[in-house]
Amino acid sequence: GWHCHNDDVVAPDEDKRMHIAKAFVPEECFRYESDPNSLPEVAERRRDDAEKIARWRKKRNGKDRILRVARDEEEQQQQDGEMTGDHRDHHEHVVGEQQYLEHWTRRKKNDVSAGFGGLEKMMDVVDENANGHHSYGMSDAQNLDASACRNEVHISEHFESWTCGATCGKGEYDGYALYPNRFFVNITSHIEWYKSRGVEVTVLLSMRDRSISKKSKFSNRCVVPAMVDAEADLSLSLMREAMVKFGARSTKGRPHVIPVSYEGLMEFKEVYLFDIYKELGINSSHVPLFEDGNEKHVKSVDASHRKSGRRNDEKEARSNTDNTGQDPCHRILEENPRNPKTALLPKKVITVFGTESSGSTFLSTTLGKAIGGIFDDIPKTKERTISRQATSLNEEWEIQHLSLPWGWECQEDTDIILVEALVPEECFRYERNPGIESRSAARMFAAESNMQRWHRHQNEPGKPKIIEDLTTCAMKPEEDEKLMSKCREEVHISEENGNWTCGAMCGEGKYNGFALYPQRFSVNITSHIEWYLSRGVDIKVVVSLRDRTISSKSKLDGHCHNPGVVTSENEMALSIITEAMEKYGRRGSKLGSLPGDESGKERVIAVSYEGMMEMQEVYLYKLYDQLGINSNYVPSFDDGNEKYVTYANAANLGKQEMEHQQRVKKNLLDTRPPEPKEYHPPPSKDSFLPKKLITVVGSSFLSTTLAVAAGAFPSEGRWIEKAKSPSFDTDSVDEPLKNAHELVFEDSVGTAAASLNNDWQIQHLSLPMGWKCDGTDHIPDVVEALVPEECYCDASFGLSSDDPKVLEQCRTEVLIAENNTSWTCGSKCGKGQMSGSALYPNSYFVNITSHIEWYLSRGVDITVVLLMRDRSISMKEMQRADCPMAMPTKKLSHSISERTLKTASTARASVKQVNQTALAIKKEAYEKYGKHGSMLKSGDKERVIVVSYEGLLELEGVYLFDLYHQLGISSTYIPAFIDDNAQYIKSDSAHWNDTSIGHKKGNQRKKLLAALDLPSNQNQN
Repeated sequence: GWHCHNDDVVAPDEDKRMHIAKAFVPEECFRYESDPNSLPEVAERRRDDAEKIARWRKKRNGKDRILRVARDEEEQQQQDGEMTGDHRDHHEHVVGEQQYLEHWTRRKKNDVSAGFGGLEKMMDVVDENANGHHSYGMSDAQNLDASACRNEVHISEHFESWTCGATCGKGEYDGYALYPNRFFVNITSHIEWYKSRGVEVTVLLSMRDRSISKKSKFSNRCVVPAMVDAEADLSLSLMREAMVKFGARSTKGRPHVIPVSYEGLMEFKEVYLFDIYKELGINSSHVPLFEDGNEKHVKSVDASHRKSGRRNDEKEARSNTDNTGQDPCHRILEENPRNPKTALLPKKVITVFGTESSGSTFLSTTLGKAIGGIFDDIPKTKERTISRQATSLNEEWEIQHLSLPWGWECQEDTDIILVEALVPEECFRYERNPGIESRSAARMFAAESNMQRWHRHQNEPGKPKIIEDLTTCAMKPEEDEKLMSKCREEVHISEENGNWTCGAMCGEGKYNGFALYPQRFSVNITSHIEWYLSRGVDIKVVVSLRDRTISSKSKLDGHCHNPGVVTSENEMALSIITEAMEKYGRRGSKLGSLPGDESGKERVIAVSYEGMMEMQEVYLYKLYDQLGINSNYVPSFDDGNEKYVTYANAANLGKQEMEHQQRVKKNLLDTRPPEPKEYHPPPSKDSFLPKKLITVVGSSFLSTTLAVAAGAFPSEGRWIEKAKSPSFDTDSVDEPLKNAHELVFEDSVGTAAASLNNDWQIQHLSLPMGWKCDGTDHIPDVVEALVPEECYCDASFGLSSDDPKVLEQCRTEVLIAENNTSWTCGSKCGKGQMSGSALYPNSYFVNITSHIEWYLSRGVDITVVLLMRDRSISMKEMQRADCPMAMPTKKLSHSISERTLKTASTARASVKQVNQTALAIKKEAYEKYGKHGSMLKSGDKERVIVVSYEGLLELEGVYLFDLYHQLGISSTYIPAFIDDNAQYIKSDSAHWNDTSIGHKKGNQRKKLLAALDLPSNQNQN
C-alpha cells in the first residue's frame, strides 16, 4: 500500500494492529475501503497526487515564511537608512533565497505535473475529486457491476460458506473485497482461499539480504524506523508459517510455496531463472535485464580506505584498479566468466552476417534470447546484446554475430583482410596480442582507440594508462594450454595439421591451437559454411538486409566516418553475401555437394530488417520455423529507420544516385515502342482462370518484373486500349454515358497480365484498391477476392467487355453467379443482366487469405507475393499519392484555417488506419499460408512469400533469381533497378530555410508544424 505513517504504528497486543487480509483477490474484484467507487489504479493515483501536493505545500510554506521574515528585515533597514556591509550580505542572501524558491517551484511543477499540464491544474484535479467529480477520466458507473465477482469468485456479504478475502462490500459494493490503504496478506490463508475455488496456486517468496531490504524500504516506502522493523518482523512470520504448511517438506508433488533468492538471481541470472520457469511449468526463454539493486547499498571497502588515508603502498596497489576496487582485467573476467562447455563445437550454429549498421546486432541478439542463450560477451550497454557468440544451456545451439567488416573504426589506407571462418570464441585471439583473452583485448583496443582520438584532440602525446593496465590481462599459462589443447583436438586448429585449416592465421609455438585475427576483418561466408560443415556442424547463415542508404548513413555516424571507405567496404560485403547466396541460398549451386551437407537444404537465409519492423512477431516466428528454433520470445521492435525518413524530395538524392536514375529513365524512354497506327487487340483467352496465378501485393515494379519473366508482359512496355474517364450527362448525372476508348502506353502491369498460353497470370494488388482520402475517417470495405479482370465490374467504369459471351463464361467457368449458392462471387454478385460479374466499389481491401482460398477452390495454383518496404516511407508514399491533404503545406500558419488543420489531422489519421488494416490482412495471410503456415498441410508449398524491397535493391539479380526459383519461373530477366527510397531519406543539404521568416512568423510556423505532427526542420518540398 501507500507510505506508512507514525499513526500506523500500534502496539502488538492490540487487536487492530497491522491489517492482515485473508487473501489477495482477483484485480477485478479489488477495491479500497477509502474509495470503493473507483478502480484501484485510479484511487492509488488520486492518493499519490494528494500526497505530492501536501508535501509541496509544506515545503513551499516553509520557504515563504523565510522570505517574509527576510523582506520585513530588509524594509526596516531601508527605513532606518543606507545598508551596512552586513546588511548588504543579508540582502544578497534574501535575493538568493528568492531565486532558489523560484527555481525550486519551477522544478516541482515539472516533477509532479505528469498528465496534468502544471501544478495549479493538478491541485484543481485533487480538489475536484475531493468534491466528487471525475477528472481522472474514469466513469464510476462503469465500475460497479460486480456480478462476476459474486457468481464466479464467490465474493459477497450474503455467502456464509465463502469468505471475501478482506472486508466484504455491502449494498451497491456487494461483490467487491474492500482493503485498507496499507495491508498485509496472510499467505497461508491466501493459498487456502484459492484452492477452495479450484485454482492451482503457487506462491514465490522473494528473499533478499535483510539489511539492504530494510535500507531500501526506509529510503522509498517508510521513513518510520520502528514501523520498518515491526512490519519486517510480521512479514517474516507470515512467510515462515506458509513455508511450514505449504513448503517442499509439507506438500506432495510441486510445493505451493517456493522461496527465490534475489541475490542468487542476480548472480546466476538466466541459469537460475530457467530453473524457476521449469519448476513453475512455464515454457519460455525470456531473459530480462538483470540490474543489481543491492550494489548501491554496499559501501566499497576501498572507499573507506581512501577516507582513512592508508599507507602509500596501499595507494600504489590501488593505482591499477578501477572505481570498483578491482583491477580491470580481474573485473572483466570475473563479471563475465567464460561459460565452461563440454564441447567447443555445438551441434547447430546460426551465424548472423550483415553490412555494418544493417540491424545484425538486433537480429543476432533476438535469436540468442530465443534459444535461451548464455551471452558470452562483455556488454557495453545495460541492454545485453551479442558481441560475437551466445550458446544455449544444453550446448545444442550457438548464435554467432559478425558484421562485414568486423572490428574497430575504419582507416582509409588499410585494406580489409578476408579470413576463412569465425572459429569458436574459445579458440579466437587477436594477432596483436594473442596472449590476452579476446574479450579483454577487445576492451583494450577500444580504450586505445578512444584515448588516441582524445589525445589528437587535446594535442597531448602519451600512452593511455588503461592500456598499460589491460596488458596484464593474459590468462594463466595452464588455462591457455588447456584451451589450446581442446582447440587442437576438437576443432582441428593447429599449425601442424595440414589436413585442416585454422579459419584465420594459425597460432604458432606457444599459441598453437588459437586462430589469430586482425583488428578489423571480414569473413568469407561461403568458406565459413564449408569450414563448419567439414567439422560435422549443422550451420545456417542469416543475412540481415537493410535499406542501403540508411545503412550507409548509420555506418557513417558510428563505425566509419570516411564516405569513400564506407562505399568500398559495403561493396566488398555485398560481393561476399552475393557469392554465399549463389552457392548456398535457396537455389545454391553447391547445396548437397559436401560431406555433412547431404540434406541439400538452404544454408543462407536473407532477412529483411524493414519486414521485421513491419510484421514483427509474425515475421519473426516464420524465421524461427526456418531455423528450427522452438521459441515464443518476442523482442521490443524499435524502428531505427524512422529517424532517417522525411518527405520525398529530389534534393535528398546524392549526385551519383541522381545521375544513375536519369540514365535509367532516359534508356526506358529511348526503348519505348512507337504508338501503333492501327491497334490490334490481343486474342481472346480460351480460359479466364490460369493454371498458375501470382498475385503481387504492393509494388507495380515487382509485378511488372515477374510478368516479364513469366512471358506475360513485354519488357519495353505496351500500348493498350482503355476506356476514358467516365463522362456524365447534365440531365442525368447519376447515369454515366458510354465511355470512349483511347490508346494508352503501359510501362508497368495495371491490374493483370497473362502469358499467351494463359499458363501464367500476374495480378497487381494494392491494399486498398482505388482509395483516395476525402478528409473523412471512412475506411474502405473488405472483399473476398480479386476476380479475373474479364468478370470484374468497376463502380465507375463498368465491365471491361460488353460481349454477353464473356459473362456466360464467367458464370460457367469462374462460377460467378447470383443463384449459385455453392460458390461465392469474390465481391458483390451482379444481378439480372450483370449476372456473371463481380461488382466492386470505388475503393476496397482484398482479404488475401480468402483470395487464396477462392482461387484454390477453383483449381488454380496461386501464390501471393507480399512486398515489404520501410513502413515510414510507405506511409509518406501513400500520403503523397493518395492523400495530399495530409501532406505538409508551404503556407504559414496565419494563412491556414482551423478547418484545414482539422482536415489534415483527420486525413493523417485515415492514412494510419488504412495502413493498419492493410498490415493486419498481410499478417493473417502470412500466418496461415506462409512457410509452415497453419492452413498448410504436410507437403503443401507455401502460398505467401514475403519479399524485401530493400533486399531486392541491395542484391538485385541474386535476390530476384531466388524469387523466380520459389515461384517456379525459369528466366534470366533482370530489370533496371531504381531506388525509390533514396528520395525519402534525409540529406544534410535538404532543410528548411528560415532566414527569411521573421521571429513572430517563425514561431507561428513552429506551432503549425507541431499541429501537423512534423519536425520543425522538415523539408518543405
